Amino acid sequence: MNQIGRDKYLSEFKSKISKLPHEEYEDAVNYFVEYIEDSGLENYEDICKELGTPREAASELMVGLLKDKNARKRNPSIVLIAILAILSAPVSIPIFMLLIAILVSVGALIVAIFLASIAGVVGGGALAIKTIIVSIGSIGITSSGGMILFGTSLLAIGLIIPVVLLVIKLIQCLIQLIAKLYYRIMRRNRHEKNN
Repeated sequence: MNQIGRDKYLSEFKSKISKLPHEEYEDAVNYFVEYIEDSGLENYEDICKELGTPREAASELMVGLLKDKNARKRNPSIVLIAILAILSAPVSIPIFMLLIAILVSVGALIVAIFLASIAGVVGGGALAIKTIIVSIGSIGITSSGGMILFGTSLLAIGLIIPVVLLVIKLIQCLIQLIAKLYYRIMRRNRHEKNN
C-alpha cells in the first residue's frame, strides 16, 4: 500500500512538471522522493495532506522557480548599481551638496525679495501718510511748502499703488511656479513607480 500511494503521487507530480528543464525536473523529483521517504508518509492521502495535491505542489514549485529566476535576473543589476554608487560617491556627494546649497540660496533669495517688497510697500505707505499729515499741518504756516509736501505725498501714494500691484503679481507668479514644479516632480515620481 505504501509503495502504491507514493508511486501514484510521484507519477501525477512528474506529469505536472514535465515541461521543466531536465536539471530542474530531476532536482524537483529527487527532492520530493527524499522528502516522502524521510517523512515516512504511508499512503496517497497522507502525502496530499503533507505536500498538497500533485497539482498544488507543482504550482508552488513553478512559482518558486519563477521567483528564483527573477531574483537571479535582478541581482546582477543591483550589484552593478551598488558598485557604481560606491565608485561615484566622491563625485556625487559634493554635487548633491552643491545642488542643495543652490536650492536653499534660491529659496532664501525669493523669501528676501518677498519680505523686502512688503517692507517697501509698508514703509512707503507709512511715509506717504506721514507726509500728508505733515503737509496738512504745514499749510497754515507756509502754503507753498505745505502744497509741495502734499503733492509729494500724493506722488508717493501714486508710486506705491503700482508697486503693490507688482508685488501681488510677483507673489501669484511664485505660487504658480512652485505649484508647477511640485506637480512636475509628482508626475515624474508616479511615472517612475509605474515603470
